[in-house]
Amino acid sequence: MFGWRGKKLLSITAVFVVVWLIFCGLFTLTQIMNKSNSLDFRLFMDKLGGNALFFLGYGDLPTADVWLKNTVALIAILTISILTTFFTINFLWRVDDVVLMPAMFFEKTMDAQSNSAYKIRFMINNKGKRIANLRLSFTAYLHEENSQLKISESPEYTYPILFENSCWTIEDDLQLGFFQDVLYRQFLNHPDTVSVDKQNTENKKVTIYMTLWFVDTQSGQECCNILDYNTSDLYAYDKEKNYKKMTYRKIQRLIKEQEFNSNQVNERKDFIKYITSRFKPFDRKRLKLSPRNSPFKFKIVENQQYASGAKIVINTENNNERFPMFYYDYKDQPLDWSIYKDDKINPVGKFHIDSDNINQLILEVKSGDGSDHVYTFYDKTQSVNKEDGTLCFNISLAELIKKSHNPNLKAIREINIVFPRTAIDKDGNLSHVSGSVVIEQFGLEYQDSLLE
Repeated sequence: MFGWRGKKLLSITAVFVVVWLIFCGLFTLTQIMNKSNSLDFRLFMDKLGGNALFFLGYGDLPTADVWLKNTVALIAILTISILTTFFTINFLWRVDDVVLMPAMFFEKTMDAQSNSAYKIRFMINNKGKRIANLRLSFTAYLHEENSQLKISESPEYTYPILFENSCWTIEDDLQLGFFQDVLYRQFLNHPDTVSVDKQNTENKKVTIYMTLWFVDTQSGQECCNILDYNTSDLYAYDKEKNYKKMTYRKIQRLIKEQEFNSNQVNERKDFIKYITSRFKPFDRKRLKLSPRNSPFKFKIVENQQYASGAKIVINTENNNERFPMFYYDYKDQPLDWSIYKDDKINPVGKFHIDSDNINQLILEVKSGDGSDHVYTFYDKTQSVNKEDGTLCFNISLAELIKKSHNPNLKAIREINIVFPRTAIDKDGNLSHVSGSVVIEQFGLEYQDSLLE
């Protein structure tokens, strides 16, 4: 009948009335017992009514001295002021009924080649009237003794309107982004921790803070809500549970129940093993060939570590494309490498070359402001080891950035491997390139512990 807000206001009023009557009752009892050793119930009720009215600012205390009157009046003013403040907050502010789920949910997914991958999920539930202009961001802090250092910040997420009893879900597929980096940092010192008991994980040094801003469409009031996440707040997502309808208390109760769930612990072990790997591969689903009409072919190579494996078959005969290549296309969801600018993380590659006329590859990294404005800010030739047909590189990302021309680290849109063809005669005919290149590893790799 009253709704969530009405029930809360009634509960605040009830608490005030109970405290008010207890205080006035004790004060009245003290007055009577000071004058008489016996308690007259009728006299008690008469004096209780007068004292209660005085407490609310009406009537007088004829038998009390000035000091006592002023003391009771001061207590009354402070109490009523606090009550008024509580009413104002709960009428105008929208914090408690906009529920930030006190849990990070991870979910195992499979790619086209049935390789395990994960996504991370956060949820915002609106249990009250509609809200608008939602802005959400995540910030990671490194907590050391007597100091806090901001180490990373996510892009800002926005949502136009969140209606009553609806949910906003934020997902990340953990591909070389903010959450993969921060979760790696969180678990780095304790990669074997599988307990969800907070007592076992209080010494974690990295904390993720969620900050939500929104506008109450009824009052026009802008509100802010903040919640912190540690490794102990990470849980496997259960598709059978309707998290979107849950309140804060219900999700807390569910979390306590899951602390003793053996399946939860086993899934958590697998996730920690995945997230604490130092090597972070480029997404194989984004692997493409250029030019598209060339006799390029590629197929997935199974049983390759970290799901990086793919075999590129090259044949440039009867093709005039000077720079055939394969590349990882992130134009629709650019990578943010600015989160790594102070870290020891390197682009690494390991390729096996089965060809006599492929002597080198060119690594290119491109960024830009849009899909039509992609430019190369780094390129470097890598030579093939002819003895075993391998090509390996491990490039310092810090050095790459330092030597690059105007890199846009917040929008990495392409990572290319180019097979250069040079002119071999005066007519400009291009050299022939054919053979196969097996991608064994290609991605970013942390070089040492970030928190040591």
